[in-house]
Amino acid sequence: MNNAGAMHSRLIVILNDNDMSIAPPVGALSNYLARISSSNTYLHLRELGKQLAKAMAEIASLMSGSKSRALGMMGGVEISDASGGADRASRIVRKCYELGLFLRPRGRAIYLWPPLTVTEEELGRMVGVILD
Repeated sequence: MNNAGAMHSRLIVILNDNDMSIAPPVGALSNYLARISSSNTYLHLRELGKQLAKAMAEIASLMSGSKSRALGMMGGVEISDASGGADRASRIVRKCYELGLFLRPRGRAIYLWPPLTVTEEELGRMVGVILD
């Protein structure tokens, strides 16, 4: 890994941080990843991702049997059949679109993928539109 920069070729790296390394992290890649993971931008996006996950859980809790999922800056709610399923998802998507928020529908699920430049205030407004 330490020679990857000198190879001048494409390289795919799969990271699996399970805290079971046999040696301490060293080298340019380790330094680069440490800089990224401690940057203000990364920490801000990580916090926004947590807020998005919490908001999706709140939305799902308002619909009996529905489930939320979130990963990074992507969040979704799978609306249970008992809560209207695909019909309700379509109505939510249409209403949000009328209010200026584009959600990605997928059957009985709705997904929100805000841009990485989103602010906390904007994310709050997006969630507010969905809740209305």
